[in-house]
Amino acid sequence: MYLKLARDRHSLHSTGGKLYLDGDFFCWALEPAPPIVPLGLYLVELTVSGRAKRGELWSPDLAYRLPILTKVPGHEGIRFHAGNFAKDTQGCLLVGDVREGEAIYSSRPALERLIGRFVAPCQLEIINEAR
Repeated sequence: MYLKLARDRHSLHSTGGKLYLDGDFFCWALEPAPPIVPLGLYLVELTVSGRAKRGELWSPDLAYRLPILTKVPGHEGIRFHAGNFAKDTQGCLLVGDVREGEAIYSSRPALERLIGRFVAPCQLEIINEAR
């Protein structure tokens, strides 16, 4: 499994992008501005999240487990999770099926699909999309 995040929207409040899974568009992504995670290649694992609330995830087998980026310079605990606005994250990567302006929606279904397709460990490449 190979993930690619192509950042394509930059504003004062958020950074938007397209998340690809094995070369195919998978969903939209949203980060704060400026993004916490530098461009580059990262290892992603599926681990238990101490911050995930009970019932937030959809399967007992996956409860509390969220994808986490490893070896992000100067940061720990950068995960993929649900949310709609850049203010919903402290540097993590939000995913969603609908993008409108500086927001993403249908976040939980996108996260559920990502976790359901997750093969650990995998790589995430973060790039700026050519304009």
